[in-house]
Amino acid sequence: MTLARYLVAAVSVRLADEGARVAIVLLALERAHDAALGGLLVAALMVPHVLAGPLVGAAHTHRPALTGLLVSACAAGGLLGSVLCTRLPVVHRLPERVLLLCTAAMTVPFLLAVAGTPAVFFAVAGGLSGIVAVALFTTRDREAPPELRTQVFTLGAGFKVTAGAAGSAAGGLLASYHPAVLLVAIAACQLAGGLAGGLLLRRAPDRAPETTPAPSAVSEGR
Repeated sequence: MTLARYLVAAVSVRLADEGARVAIVLLALERAHDAALGGLLVAALMVPHVLAGPLVGAAHTHRPALTGLLVSACAAGGLLGSVLCTRLPVVHRLPERVLLLCTAAMTVPFLLAVAGTPAVFFAVAGGLSGIVAVALFTTRDREAPPELRTQVFTLGAGFKVTAGAAGSAAGGLLASYHPAVLLVAIAACQLAGGLAGGLLLRRAPDRAPETTPAPSAVSEGR
């Protein structure tokens, strides 16, 4: 019974959190036409994680200091990465490539975290994830037809929640293994995601440039 109540509460909170993120991004795009602002506002939602991370870690019985520190480091990195996007024009000029490169680049800090000082590398991974979020929002805004923008963002959030649930389940199955195994598995998933996205981008048809139709022979003779 306790598990059932926990599942209901967790699903409800997660739906509310993801719904808030989608609403914030759509509002920023509608009012300011700025995906970077949307990413920054979403990153601001991580501020409570930065503050609450140490408290949650302190209540944990297994390595409490490290637990809270990793949560806070990742959240702080995400906020810093989103702020950095306001100064990086390339994120808005080539969002698809920035998205794929940063996704694959997150492989490096997760692998380096195996060797030690995980908080530093989790902060780096968080910074890259902030850039990924802004690039993702920019790509969705650019590619989605205006009449379908809400559906695209909502469907994307649904995929994210589903993938997150699958990742949590996989992490639970690997919880008994050494942390290095988890970090390597996470790094492998980041690399696979970047490579898969690169293949999709290469296979996507190029958009034909818009040209003005040439006048016909009949119209020229008039």
